[in-house]
Amino acid sequence: MNIVADIDNNSTHVSITAKTCVLNHGDGKRKVVYAYSDYAHSLFVDKREMLLAQLISCKRLLKYTTDTADRKSIEREIAELNLVLDLMT
Repeated sequence: MNIVADIDNNSTHVSITAKTCVLNHGDGKRKVVYAYSDYAHSLFVDKREMLLAQLISCKRLLKYTTDTADRKSIEREIAELNLVLDLMT
């Protein structure tokens, strides 16, 4: 499942697609991966803005997820992103 999150801050625009995938290590673990659609401006984006965009895209992805394994991996990713953002402030 792919979900795109757009974040607009002052002069910065971050567009991120969140996806869930299964790792090919034989254990069937699932992971959330991100694709950044605007590579030209990625050098000028603050790390906090990137993390915030990842968090928003994960929350949107969670709304549309029906698979329980995907839901668990997305919830774990949201918890980790919240922790990192809390530590940055």
